[in-house]
Amino acid sequence: MKLSLWNAAKRRLEPNSLRFQSLFRSLLVLAALLVLIGAFQYVLMKEFFYTNKVENIISQIRSTPPQMWMRYANRGGGPRDPSLYFRFPDSALAFISTEGR
Repeated sequence: MKLSLWNAAKRRLEPNSLRFQSLFRSLLVLAALLVLIGAFQYVLMKEFFYTNKVENIISQIRSTPPQMWMRYANRGGGPRDPSLYFRFPDSALAFISTEGR
């Protein structure tokens, strides 16, 4: 019984049979289609996440009072004031001068 089932499956999916060729081609087309959909989705979502992150950082910067920015900019090289530490979750903040420092 087992041997006859194996032989029947083997006969239906021989590499030269039309059924095997049709199955192989349709699986190949399906795989290519899934790869294209995945690449397209990756590109769109990457752009969406970067845009969303930028908007989030801009809103965090705008929500900080201007007096706090002035205190932070005018601190010079003096001792650190704990009230000048900004708490932005999942973000890093760096100040770069016009000289690039």
